Parts: sequence; structure tokens; C-alpha cells
Amino acid sequence: MEVMQINTGEDGFAVEKYTGQGQTMLLPALLAAQKQFGYIPKEAATAIASAVDVPLAEVYGVIEFYDLLSLEPTAKTHIRFCTSTICENAGGRDVLAAVCQHLQVQPGAPSGDGKYLVSEIACLGLCDHAPSGLVGEHLVGGITAEKMDTWLPAAGGSAGFRLYGDDRWLTRRVGKIDPLSLDD
Repeated sequence: MEVMQINTGEDGFAVEKYTGQGQTMLLPALLAAQKQFGYIPKEAATAIASAVDVPLAEVYGVIEFYDLLSLEPTAKTHIRFCTSTICENAGGRDVLAAVCQHLQVQPGAPSGDGKYLVSEIACLGLCDHAPSGLVGEHLVGGITAEKMDTWLPAAGGSAGFRLYGDDRWLTRRVGKIDPLSLDD
């Protein structure tokens, strides 16, 4: 069995960056590991528990609580559909079924080539854009089966479209200037 490299440096998951920062860094460390490996391997969970000084049982409790974290490898692109009441009433289950048919997968099972996994998620907090989904790390709202080619990468779409319109022009310099500088 191949030994997993936990400390992969700047481009990857470096557990050392969370060492000594305490429990508040548990979720950020888990999200970083999830992003790096596509799931949270046992070795990474153990290293994180040690780095942030929490019991391993608590680490596993957090992983199992959040729908966006996984202990098992998923797929290259995980597509999640909100099936809360509002999204379901707006046609979310129909979109889920259409995407599963298009990708020839069953909900909760990865595609044969490991590229896609389609699953349900309880809520994405995008009720005003129902039905909504999460394609990889990109939120999509107002999705329909008829316009799948505009938002589903496997159908030729781009998953990263904007939900909330144009940038705010009044706050465009926030974080880019020194707030204590009169010149800025």
C-alpha cells in the first residue's frame, strides 16, 4: 500500500500550518485536506487531530457532520443538488434525475470513469436561487434540466457563473488599500 504524503508544501495540504492554533483551525484544516486529496484520509485526520490538539473522535465527528466532507474517495467532480423543500418544489429532484440520466450514474454512486459523483445535499442556503446546486466548489442557482449546457461541465457548460450580479463599486477597494493611510 502506498504511503500518503501528508505534508505536500505550498501547493498542497501542509498540516504544520495548523499546528498550535487550537480547535478553531479544525474545520479549515479539514477543508484543506478535503481539497487536496478529494476526501479526508485516515492519516490526514490523525495528523490534523494532533496538530490542532483535539481528540481524533472529535475530528471524525466534524467530518461526519458536514455534508461537504468525506472519509471516502468520491470523484473528480462532485455535483450536489439541494433537495430541501424550496429547491424540491422548484424542480430540484427533476434536475437531479436529468443529470444522473445525462451522466449515466445513480445518485450517490460515482461514474464508472470516476469523473462524476452526483448526490443530494440538505441545504446550500440559496433558497432565493432555487433550485440550486454545488458543482465542485462552484455554486449554481436557478438550474434547470433544459439549460444543463449552461452550468454542467459534462454538458459543455461552465459551473462558475455569478449568482449575485456585478461587483459592488462602493466597496471595490476594501482589502486593497491601507485603511490607516491618508494617501490611500
